[in-house]
Amino acid sequence: MADLEILRHLAMLVGGLALIVFGFWGSNKFRWPFDGIAAFAAPIGLLLSIVGVILLIIPTFFTKP
Repeated sequence: MADLEILRHLAMLVGGLALIVFGFWGSNKFRWPFDGIAAFAAPIGLLLSIVGVILLIIPTFFTKP
């Protein structure tokens, strides 16, 4: 069970980093209005990767005491 949780947190981290890369790439590559939509992926990816790192370090961070 713990291995599955670690894989989920790693998937959140990798997915967040992929969204950040896509956001920066897409905001420069696509034309309007799709560049704004792609650029919106970068902060979402940042939040997702931060939550993934927090849960990798402290797995019980969001659980009740």
